[in-house]
Amino acid sequence: MLDLAWNGSLMVAIGRDGYWLGSPTFFTSENGDEWQQSPFNRDYAPSAIAASGGRFVAVGSEKDALVSDDGLSWVTAPYESSTELRGIVDGGDRFLATGNDVFGTSFDGYVWSVEERHTESRVYGLAWLGDGYLAVGEDGFMMTSPDGSVWTQLSQKSFEHSGTWEIDELAMGGSTIVGVGAGIIRSRRGGEWVWRPSPGDVGPRSVIWTGSAFWAAGENGVVRSVDGVLWSQPLVDHDLRLYDIVWNGSVFVAVGWNPSSGDGRKLILTSPDGLRWLYQWFEQEDHFFTVGWTGSRFVVAGSGSNYLTSTDGSVWDLETWGEELNLIDTAWNGTRLVAVGSRSDVGGLILSTEDGIKWVESALPEDDVSSFDDVTWTGTHFVAVSRKSGDVIFTSTDGLSWISETTCTGVWPVSVVGDERSLFVTGRGLQIIRRTTPLADPEPPRRSGRQVLSGGKKLRMAPSIQK
Repeated sequence: MLDLAWNGSLMVAIGRDGYWLGSPTFFTSENGDEWQQSPFNRDYAPSAIAASGGRFVAVGSEKDALVSDDGLSWVTAPYESSTELRGIVDGGDRFLATGNDVFGTSFDGYVWSVEERHTESRVYGLAWLGDGYLAVGEDGFMMTSPDGSVWTQLSQKSFEHSGTWEIDELAMGGSTIVGVGAGIIRSRRGGEWVWRPSPGDVGPRSVIWTGSAFWAAGENGVVRSVDGVLWSQPLVDHDLRLYDIVWNGSVFVAVGWNPSSGDGRKLILTSPDGLRWLYQWFEQEDHFFTVGWTGSRFVVAGSGSNYLTSTDGSVWDLETWGEELNLIDTAWNGTRLVAVGSRSDVGGLILSTEDGIKWVESALPEDDVSSFDDVTWTGTHFVAVSRKSGDVIFTSTDGLSWISETTCTGVWPVSVVGDERSLFVTGRGLQIIRRTTPLADPEPPRRSGRQVLSGGKKLRMAPSIQK
């Protein structure tokens, strides 16, 4: 069967008799248990059916619609179009159908108005939302319309670029959005996205907005831009691999390592202005992947059983988790810092803290998340994403109780940023989607989280200093 419709008293299912090359047929039922099969008496089977006001209308592989008031007798209603209509939905006072770059509307199913409309993706699904239509396609493509005629695109199918890379992180400064990976992309409120190569030989992996400028850190340095278009040359030495950067209002802290020095030398960079940097080298095996600010302490975490804290970015204390964790990103809402990543023997992990010392592990709403890749604060919600979770995002208003939402169909989310009005999620293959519907508020978790204390012995770290 290809599709099914209900008119209030009768169900009609359409398809083929047997395999794909079987004869076109339809089934009718009043209760869903007992069905009667009848032939369509035509060579091509319709692919979609909808019902409105008791009337059934089906469209498919020929340039005509099939109309029935009883689900048994069908009348052909031809229409003029460059291609066939293959999907149809009831919109309350009209039928709306779509094909390859065409949309058709009809108030009775017999007389059709078909218009050509080029879209970035073939439309695979239509839905009536009660106050408008939603059309969806491949790679996260979505658009809406109040009447089936005027359409607003909610997301871009993908970001066109000849290279193969992902957008590692996004930052939003006012209406400007900047994404970094093997290059830099920029957009105004999610409209047209423009790619440009990275300045110098910097390969940015992390980007932040400080209130006056974007700062990106990655392979071979840190770069700065006021507008996301013109970027400075690298502001720190080459041959560094930086994973994250944060600004607390008076001090920058960036974390990473020097690959040429082997696995033993990990690096924390600090600067009061982004121009003069202090290099602090730590002799340890654990990698530093993320740095966050709690309002009173910097927290540097990554792989391993330890993490670092500092009130000023200069003097660091070694704390311990008591187990091996892999933390990838952090976000702060002004009172609580959330860290996301994974635990090797369990899977996805979300921790939160108010002071950087006492941590709480949140219960996850789904069991099959193996790891998290990014987390952001939108002004109302924390949002965490995982490229291994399919089309699901995870949201929380307090960083403690989380729910999952299917919001990015066709996109395996890698990074996320947003505010109270819009949420932007990037995925594999440079896909970008924009969500404008409000995020839901989570209910109390179905499983309680557990307290994770920074136990063990606190050690004052003594890094080697290079100015």
